[in-house]
Amino acid sequence: MSGGAHRLLNCAVALAVVGAGVWGTVTVRELIAPVTDSAASTSGQVVRVVDGDTADVRLDSGEDLRVRILGIDTPETVKPDAAVQCWGPEASAWAHTMLDDAAVTLTGDPRSDDVDRYGRSLRYLTLPDGTDYGVLAARSGMARAYVYGNTPIEKTAEIAGAQDAARSAGIGLWGPPCNGEAN
Repeated sequence: MSGGAHRLLNCAVALAVVGAGVWGTVTVRELIAPVTDSAASTSGQVVRVVDGDTADVRLDSGEDLRVRILGIDTPETVKPDAAVQCWGPEASAWAHTMLDDAAVTLTGDPRSDDVDRYGRSLRYLTLPDGTDYGVLAARSGMARAYVYGNTPIEKTAEIAGAQDAARSAGIGLWGPPCNGEAN
């Protein structure tokens, strides 16, 4: 970037900071972050369940999207160079029961990245009856609460509470033979 462009950028940031002081508080990260509407909802149909926390969804627009479900992590079954983990097959089978060909609503979280390092869209998945799939998976003992990048999302507490209920009841991955251990 040339010196003139740097000065122009610095002036723009300074004006934004001054403007923010007039209109409210804003962080530098908010000033320079790309504007996305990841919290907007879109509808689609699950066309393939990859595992307990990943699904391929065909949006109503016709676009296909690989979705990593926000807020949960299920034991591995398909990760390259990784062993199948305890309760992984059960969590995947349960996901198939819940999601195969299901109409779903996908919603991002403004506190989360839009995509993960593998290019999967990070979204909440809502079932036709309004149930959040991640909360249900945690409550059923099929998933653990998971925070991506150490940044809690809007549903972190709800998913963690559902996980705690499953752990207390000793169901799913919290019961025998796994007892909460994936390996």
